[in-house]
Amino acid sequence: MITRIAIRHYRSLDVDFTLEPVTVIIGRSGTGKSNLISAIRFLRNALAPDATIVPNNLPEHSVYSITKPKDEPVMFCLEFSLAQGNKRYRYEISFKKQDNFNNQNVINNESLSLDDCVLFSRQGNKWIVEPKILQKPQINYTNLVLPTIFGIQEISIAHLLLTRGMGCYDFPGDVCAKKTNTSSESLLDHADNCAEVFSRIRNNLTRLNDWKEIIRALSRLNPAITSVDITPQENKLIVSHGLGEKVFTLDIARESEGFRRFFAHLLAIYQTPAKQHLFFEEPEKGIHPGALATLAEEFNAAPKEQHGQVILTTHNPELLNHFAPECIRVAEMRDHVTRIGPVADEQLSALKEELMKPGELLTVDPARLNEEFSNAAEA
Repeated sequence: MITRIAIRHYRSLDVDFTLEPVTVIIGRSGTGKSNLISAIRFLRNALAPDATIVPNNLPEHSVYSITKPKDEPVMFCLEFSLAQGNKRYRYEISFKKQDNFNNQNVINNESLSLDDCVLFSRQGNKWIVEPKILQKPQINYTNLVLPTIFGIQEISIAHLLLTRGMGCYDFPGDVCAKKTNTSSESLLDHADNCAEVFSRIRNNLTRLNDWKEIIRALSRLNPAITSVDITPQENKLIVSHGLGEKVFTLDIARESEGFRRFFAHLLAIYQTPAKQHLFFEEPEKGIHPGALATLAEEFNAAPKEQHGQVILTTHNPELLNHFAPECIRVAEMRDHVTRIGPVADEQLSALKEELMKPGELLTVDPARLNEEFSNAAEA
């Protein structure tokens, strides 16, 4: 689980905040919530084998703050563990464009520690603390070293948690409605491989109950639904609807957008192998308000059922009403800089005393960032 995220100078972000097993980030439009999801996706992609820190063929290549000097480096720091109570990893990187490197993005620092033990640390192209292996990888200025170190289990686990263990989801309106040839073990960011992921869930007899839980959630959305299955020849998802004592089936592409988006979120949660960290951007989009309680129930249950930590952004009061006050973080933008932190003390007290509902932070009394936290962040 990720317990802390600190990011500076990535687009509008200047954030340093803690997370819960379920964390809900709220704030007005334009406060930088999407930039946070983009930043996490950027870091995950940059840690892929053979990736450069900012690949020129990715849309994330424009990552720098427009309000900071060009020599201000982008900085990431994530603290995380394999499970609650385990030893805590701390991974840090910083990079910036440098004229003497043909305006390339150059890594200034990179380090990984486990509790008080530094597993490795590098500055530029030099080791500060070498990893304890004889065959040390070569360092250059444009590639992260974490993906290149093998033979030390703790380092390999950290890399897995930050790459394969990370899902960043923003499902489009045509999710699950188009056939693709995309193949991946885990659910892709836009669920282009939804049929393959569902097939893996369906065929995992050791966790057969996951398939049943997906049907249960869908039937709460539409009581007529009796099953979801997949045709082995065409690899096509079909949805069964009860009709008296019989059923009729529909290709999932013929279901509504709200149904398909709801289904995609369930795939993200129940995919096998499970993700450790699930980031969702505005999961309420396109989903009927009556289904939001069930969706929130699935999000809240995910960490308890070993389906992963959940971090989501939302603008929806009804969805927000189903989360505990301690889960909520507020995004604010001041002078074109995004801060994220806990709810203002008086609002948090009102929520705990049930004098107001969480959804009212988006309607009646707009959510405010805790001033003590905000002042500390700006200092």
